[in-house]
Amino acid sequence: MIEFGDIPGVEKLGKGGQATVYKVPPGALHPKITEPVAIKKYSAKILRGNGRAIEQYLKMMLEVRKNAPQDIRRTIDQYTIWPRVVVYDNGEACGFAMNMIPEKFFARYRDVSGPVTAESNFDFILNDDCTRRRFGLPAVDAAGRAKITGDLLHIISQLHRYGIIAGDISPNNILAYVDRDRQDRNRVLLIDADSFRKANHTHPLKQPHTPNWYPPESWSARLRRLEIEKNGGDQNLVLRHRAMEFIQNTQTDVYKVCLAVMRLYHDGAQRTSVSGSPGAYNNITRELGEEFAQYIFNGLSAEPAERPSGQELHMCFRYAAYGRV
Repeated sequence: MIEFGDIPGVEKLGKGGQATVYKVPPGALHPKITEPVAIKKYSAKILRGNGRAIEQYLKMMLEVRKNAPQDIRRTIDQYTIWPRVVVYDNGEACGFAMNMIPEKFFARYRDVSGPVTAESNFDFILNDDCTRRRFGLPAVDAAGRAKITGDLLHIISQLHRYGIIAGDISPNNILAYVDRDRQDRNRVLLIDADSFRKANHTHPLKQPHTPNWYPPESWSARLRRLEIEKNGGDQNLVLRHRAMEFIQNTQTDVYKVCLAVMRLYHDGAQRTSVSGSPGAYNNITRELGEEFAQYIFNGLSAEPAERPSGQELHMCFRYAAYGRV
């Protein structure tokens, strides 16, 4: 059992709505762990009355990786920041240790205040070419867009094939490395993997959808819930629509990934919030073919049953990009 209070040299990195992240020096967590790691420690409010469920969930996620087929485990290790070990505070589970985000997924640039180092999250990638060049960063070209798209679809296809839902796919949880010389070397990394869960399993933490990333069925449920509450309606209906509002499944994963791809290929205004784009359809068609463009836009359907599966999307991409499945 690893006790948070017994770990030497812990350094606070940042604090979010549910947890604080700390950096742990090499060897401090365990002598055999020679690289720096991070610890995500949940707040007392999150843990209150929920600690046991969180412990069971984290242990399940460790088993998921341990028991995964080799190709799935390779995807987990290369493309996600997955929990490595449960961390305790006075004998109670309080969070988990994970790998540090690799340096390549941080952007270094200058703004009016001077040098800046920040996670290269998806919204940052969506800056227009002029803005990126002004910051001294490479614009994302056709090869780069294809590589980022392929990585996203590969990750989701593999997770879904193994019965894992990503859930909270959002611009803050998708990091992208853009290579200055060869953009076929671009890479995607999904962080906050503690939002993942096994299909048909309830997650112990409340996970609302990120604004501007709501699947249509969840947004409709949200609007209906607010209307019922405003009119003092049946509380059972409120609870039912609230559950629909927070639903996370393979179909919501597909919607969000297709939304990310559509925004990546959109070259107009409001790239971080646009929900439909004829221009993106035309750009995808020009660079990867109309069949793939149609698959991506089918993934944005308001009807979840009309969306392709993650595996279908990835196979269509591979055929479009490489001429093979």
